[in-house]
Amino acid sequence: MCRVLNKHTDVIPPGAKYIGRGSKWGNRFVIGCDGDRETVVAKHERWLADQHDLLRSLDELRGCDLVCFCAPRLCHGNLYLRLANATREERIAWWRGIKAAH
Repeated sequence: MCRVLNKHTDVIPPGAKYIGRGSKWGNRFVIGCDGDRETVVAKHERWLADQHDLLRSLDELRGCDLVCFCAPRLCHGNLYLRLANATREERIAWWRGIKAAH
């Protein structure tokens, strides 16, 4: 079972992928400047829908634990975890839903 782990408080297993700021997976939106936690995660999701290189790279995260600073609080990593382990059809349905909503 893949999880989103906290870089500071969790034991990080070998093979876990860092998805925090400074990585290509990092959330560009900042709590405070860009809204509250829920808002910045939602902004990241909308932004991600237009990042075709990242979307094509999601399989790099498949089957891996993800490491950020937010866990166990809401984190953009939850979205990556869901998408990385989704089928192609599930990813397309997610993308269409995001695009239809905006």
